[in-house]
Amino acid sequence: MEMAKKHNPIKDVIKGIITQLEKKEKKESEILTIWGKAVGKRAAENAKPAFLKENELIVHVKNSAWLYELTLKKKKLVQTLNNELGPKKQIKEIRFKIGK
Repeated sequence: MEMAKKHNPIKDVIKGIITQLEKKEKKESEILTIWGKAVGKRAAENAKPAFLKENELIVHVKNSAWLYELTLKKKKLVQTLNNELGPKKQIKEIRFKIGK
């Protein structure tokens, strides 16, 4: 005899999805707020966080010089961002890409 699978009502599924999106949006907003403080004004003008994919931050940089400079500082940037974000919202990796 097969047991019937219990299905969640669609409203609960949608509510769960919306909650997850709101958490992700809040985390991305926090990162944008502290980015300038973490990298400094000049670097913030030339490198902008584009999006957050799980615990990986993708940052678009103006050119290869900024890509190189920020790559050298990546470990320190991860520490600074994580200190500001708190223990529940950690970034594990930053990837720099040339482009807008």
